[in-house]
Amino acid sequence: MMTSLYTGAAGMNAFARALNVTAHNLANVQTVGFKTRRTNFADYMSTSLGLEASGSQKGHGSYVQEVQNLMEQGPIQTTDRSTDAAVNGRGFFKLRNPTGVGDEFYYTRAGQFHFDANLILAGEQGYHVQGYNVDPATGLVSATAADIDITGQYDAAQPTTIVDISVNLDSQAVLPTAVFNPTDESSYNYSTAVTVHDSNGVARGLTAYFRRGSVSGQRELATLTTAFGADNDLTFTAVNYGGEGQNITLAYLDPGAPNQALAVSVTGDAITTSLATDAGGVITSTAAQVLAALNGDPAAAALVTTTLASPTGGGLVPAMAATNLAGVTAGGYWDYYVYIGASDAAGGVATPGANGYLSFDTAGALNEALSAQVLNSFDFLGATPGQAITFDFTPGTGGITPTTQLYGASAVYYLYQDGYAEGQVQGVATEDGGRLFAYFSNGRSGPLAYLALADFPAPQELLGVGKNLWAVTTAAGAEVMAQANQNGMGEITGQKLEQSTVDVASAFVELINYQRGYQINSRSITTSDQMLQTAVNLKQR
Repeated sequence: MMTSLYTGAAGMNAFARALNVTAHNLANVQTVGFKTRRTNFADYMSTSLGLEASGSQKGHGSYVQEVQNLMEQGPIQTTDRSTDAAVNGRGFFKLRNPTGVGDEFYYTRAGQFHFDANLILAGEQGYHVQGYNVDPATGLVSATAADIDITGQYDAAQPTTIVDISVNLDSQAVLPTAVFNPTDESSYNYSTAVTVHDSNGVARGLTAYFRRGSVSGQRELATLTTAFGADNDLTFTAVNYGGEGQNITLAYLDPGAPNQALAVSVTGDAITTSLATDAGGVITSTAAQVLAALNGDPAAAALVTTTLASPTGGGLVPAMAATNLAGVTAGGYWDYYVYIGASDAAGGVATPGANGYLSFDTAGALNEALSAQVLNSFDFLGATPGQAITFDFTPGTGGITPTTQLYGASAVYYLYQDGYAEGQVQGVATEDGGRLFAYFSNGRSGPLAYLALADFPAPQELLGVGKNLWAVTTAAGAEVMAQANQNGMGEITGQKLEQSTVDVASAFVELINYQRGYQINSRSITTSDQMLQTAVNLKQR
């Protein structure tokens, strides 16, 4: 009977411990990343030291054999904290105790992270979150996990190397008569402001000027004036300010007689083309035939291609490729000049940094092969001299309207430059995949690090040490480290937290069962006590 007292006490003790486990679960129903613990019971058995049959074994109650960690996935809840993170699947965030002796690491599923006073990402305990840092210079991700320290992190300045610009240049614009001068509005047709960044990342102001035609005899395809003379002659005169070839004339003569053949003659700088006629004296020459005759005459071809050459060596001949002779159009080339503003120029006065020319076909589309940038050297105040900035008037696809020469006011369709100023970290957010993204003061953003995950063959064997932390044990197995979604690791979702896995309804049922178990075992003690009392009373009788 004495043994039964201890048996009942053992049962009561086991259920009291189990009740404590369930109460602990319920106390952590709102604890982020908490994993439910389960009480596993076992029975006490004993036998005598003699050679007795197995039937002589005696039970001595129950005990708590193990409080098991149930590593089930908890529900994921969205938060308003940019640095919160949740694990969906296998893995734990790894934390380092900065005040520990040596490297003292812990593990958690609670992703309530923040940057401490030293700008190191830390958990609520103050322990440093481990991650794979990104080299800001190369963009390479470290192969070894370490503290995520953003002290001194910044986005280095990028000098402008290219300006993508798409414009429309009015096809009705006329060649200015004045020599180009950025201070004389009558010497150009259109201008627009462009902001770029120098070698130090400082924003600088430029102005791009566009001028119909050309002041260079090398691109005078578009500057032809027409005049009708006697006998229906049509004269084209090349207008070239200050360059050679300005006296070349092309005269198309109507012989006024029937059955005349197409003929070309050259006298000095004058080219005369006698047009062909039919039996009725009507001109039959086409533009293509005239072009062929000019190109086929050695003297005319030499004069046109050598004295007044185009970028492709075609001289004035391409300018006559119209559908009919009377409809030959003037205008296919534009010059552009890009000047540094006086306050941004090294010399303190507006200075040219780029110039070039644009060629358009008869439909107003830009001919990139016949266009070029001639000057490319910018000297900004206090910056590295000779900065090269390429002006690309064919910025590509993606819905961007290409540069055109169409009827309508000149205007900018699209403008982009690849430079930017130095940027300081203004905010950090955790994105899906565990990527820690920084937002800089220059409007750019970029990755700082990737949160590391650690896993074990038997994670349920980790030792809970409080503060939402787990410590490694031999039984848990060897640690494996990786980024999210690698080597069997789960996902990391940013700005979310994993909630507790405690099931309140199940926990309440456990409370009832444990209470009943405790009462039942207490009843066995009182029953044993009554029996002992009866035995004691036998002596008194």
